[in-house]
Amino acid sequence: MHGTDDKLHATLLRADGAEGLKAILPYRPTMDRDTLIAIWTHDLAPEVLAGLMHRHIEAVRADNDVVRGGCAKRRIERLSTLILVDSLTDGKLALHHEADGRPYLTPCSGTAELTRETHISISHSGNHYAVALSQNPIGIDIEHWGEKALRISGKFLTAEERTTFLSPDTIGDAGLTPPARNATLLWSAKEAAFKLWHDRTLTVSNIRLTRVAEDRQLTIRAKSTDGRYQALVRLLPYPDYALTIARDL
Repeated sequence: MHGTDDKLHATLLRADGAEGLKAILPYRPTMDRDTLIAIWTHDLAPEVLAGLMHRHIEAVRADNDVVRGGCAKRRIERLSTLILVDSLTDGKLALHHEADGRPYLTPCSGTAELTRETHISISHSGNHYAVALSQNPIGIDIEHWGEKALRISGKFLTAEERTTFLSPDTIGDAGLTPPARNATLLWSAKEAAFKLWHDRTLTVSNIRLTRVAEDRQLTIRAKSTDGRYQALVRLLPYPDYALTIARDL
């Protein structure tokens, strides 16, 4: 990695036990300076995370079943996301979800109304939890490296995409020559675009990858029954995971 992308490493929040939450150093992607991204990597139990929530009372009020509801994995995901959002916004914004699952933010009690909407995108994979905040629509996705995306590539990549993007030298440097790593990046890129557009008539198989630029940015096009979408997706390959950031063109 070179240049600004190295700053993403500063966003890793590592909690190695009961000491809990460390300081967040947000990452600002070069493609959009009004965006903040934070990633928290941890293996904390729900009970430990719940103990951190005394700093995040408003977040708990926004989702009062967050500690008790669902399986342990789901509780960990919700608690981790709430803590990230509350930390990134200095406790000024609370996380909610639409009926279809789309996340959105509202001002916490005692804070001023928003002068401009803050958009949010959320992702988690394994023990990595990511949140992006932006003044413009955004979609992010984080994925552990693995073989799964390659095994199911026929379900989300067309034959042309597999030929174009899964060849060993297509995406380029940073150790991305194995097809399994390329497939993971491409799956993540389509997921990020899907979250950006939030059109339930779409599936990842409806999203088409059209080119790879020299700086590893993808232009993604998609069609749906009610419109046509186009996005620029930034690929950020890191040792433990792939991170992708989608923005409308």
